[in-house]
Amino acid sequence: MADSIAKVMGAGARELRIDAGATLEEVARAAQRYGLRWTSGRVGDFEAGRTAPALPMFLAAAAALGEVVGRQVSLAELVTGRGRVQITSEFSLERSQLRRALTGESFKFPMPLTSSIFETAHAIINKEAVTASWPPALRAVSPEFRLSVLKDFRESDARMCKNLGVDQVLGATAMAALWGHPFTVERDKRAGPNANAQRRGQISRRLKEDLEKVLNDGDY
Repeated sequence: MADSIAKVMGAGARELRIDAGATLEEVARAAQRYGLRWTSGRVGDFEAGRTAPALPMFLAAAAALGEVVGRQVSLAELVTGRGRVQITSEFSLERSQLRRALTGESFKFPMPLTSSIFETAHAIINKEAVTASWPPALRAVSPEFRLSVLKDFRESDARMCKNLGVDQVLGATAMAALWGHPFTVERDKRAGPNANAQRRGQISRRLKEDLEKVLNDGDY
């Protein structure tokens, strides 16, 4: 079960405060100087994750904590430990990913696994979906493997499936069979970091042809 971002950030703030030997009241006074109308009780609510998450509040809280502990405190420092963080109802990140996002490090955001995709994938895992018409190479892909690829889908992967005229589960299975990861990962890998739009488009067309071939006859 993923923790809310308010709970994660609050717990991290509490760890910093306790490590510095600071009191709730000291944090509250500092927070007031940064525009937060906090009392010691309100600081306790923040640390317990009982406040509505908002970027201005997190920034002001980090500034107040920095004043109390005597050094600059980044938002990434408020994300401690391991496990997942619930960002929205359909989107969660590993804490390590959230820390990277907060420090400005570039990384691939996973595509949320929506309820419709999950239901279809769940049906396949439980062998409720008919896969007999699939080419042998696609039937050979394990349900767990195809779901792991589906979980890493980005918008471009979903769009590629639509262009191919297949659902995302079948599309993910073809990608798993060909490359072991989504289309976008393979495209970016082949294009390289400095590729222009024309180069990426050329590679995308070739990869689409490969997908069409494996979807039609299973050869790759």
